[in-house]
Amino acid sequence: MINASSEFKKKINSGSFFANYADVILRDGTELDLTPADFMLNGCTVNDKTTDGKFGVGFTAGKTINMTLANFDERFSSYDFYNAIIYLYVGVMLDSGNVEKVRKGKYYVIKPTTPGDVINISGSDSMHLFDRPYKAKTAYPATLQNILSDCCLDCGVNIGFEEFNNWNFVVDEKPEDCTYRQVVSWVAQIAG
Repeated sequence: MINASSEFKKKINSGSFFANYADVILRDGTELDLTPADFMLNGCTVNDKTTDGKFGVGFTAGKTINMTLANFDERFSSYDFYNAIIYLYVGVMLDSGNVEKVRKGKYYVIKPTTPGDVINISGSDSMHLFDRPYKAKTAYPATLQNILSDCCLDCGVNIGFEEFNNWNFVVDEKPEDCTYRQVVSWVAQIAG
């Protein structure tokens, strides 16, 4: 659920102009606050992607962003965006003249960028952290809660909730030759 004012929702639903904003934390700790003036026209897109390209029960959707920054004045040339963390926002001008910003995700830059007049930055949300071989030390039989908690702990992802439907369902055997992402997907499928 996205927390936004009723005026924000009304303006978005009526097709009002919105703009992208971003807070970027570089790996050296430098923080950049990006405003619409920093982006090229249509300079930010968000894409959803599932494990198999289909939408179904228990799918594990990862989001990616592509940002294109205007760097004609070279203001970003000295920054290294590789391994940066990006908090992306959508902002709408309210009747009061204030801009209300709603957070649209946290993304990790996993591809290096090259400075130039235009800088292209790609990032992925936390789902990409599950894209590695499943090596959990979970003792089986295990509940879905234990399996998911261990996956999140092993991969450095905040689980965000304590219980979910069918959290206490017991899985008898540890899956083999799979990724953490596949296990998270299977947990979601079993939980319904």
